Amino acid sequence: SKPGSPWRRRHSAMAQNFGTAMVKANAQDVHYQAFMSELLAIAEFEEETLPQVIGEAAFARLHRLGSQYLNMNPYYVLLLEAGCSAEEARAAFRRMSLQVHPDKHQGDPRASTAFEMVKKSYEKMDDSNKLDLCNRICAGAQKRVDEQIKSARKALKKEGKEEVVPEDDPRNYRRTVRQSCARCLSSLSKDVRSWNRVTQTSASVRQRRWRSKQTRPSSQQKRRLPGRSPGRSA
Repeated sequence: SKPGSPWRRRHSAMAQNFGTAMVKANAQDVHYQAFMSELLAIAEFEEETLPQVIGEAAFARLHRLGSQYLNMNPYYVLLLEAGCSAEEARAAFRRMSLQVHPDKHQGDPRASTAFEMVKKSYEKMDDSNKLDLCNRICAGAQKRVDEQIKSARKALKKEGKEEVVPEDDPRNYRRTVRQSCARCLSSLSKDVRSWNRVTQTSASVRQRRWRSKQTRPSSQQKRRLPGRSPGRSA
């Protein structure tokens, strides 16, 4: 289906609205508050190219403050950029699996937990429908950031001030977009049933559309009247 088709817009909105509701519901959650605070301290969110961590660093970033929610974001766990391809996701999963595999770190109690985090993250994007959903959620998050920047510029212009915002700095813009993606994905991922429902929607809608095309009469068949030849006038 086309990127701007109604069903894509409808289900992107479904995921985004659910994420907003979850953020409000988590306002009193101590772990969620730690996650929100930690988002502001993640230096790698500012980098143009995400770092490739090894050894102790691979474990540390998966067990940092707020990791209960932070690790719900598959892009963060697998060190992937939003909009990645299936091949990139697969390669990142293999790379991170090797870094934290229990067989490679025998005796380290964090290994099995970290490996399970990496595995669960890849399961959220291990087929085209799931990956498409993740990428669309992040695209929606970036669009909201752009809209907020636009609104901020308008407000400054209205006040007669210089239209300069922090996100004019590419590092700040990258950080803000990645933070927004993390919030949306973390909120949606908390409710597994809702995540599965939204994930499976793309496949079910595509299947219904395909079946509809197979049973839909062609334009030539529609012009034909019962019991009459195609060339005979009414």
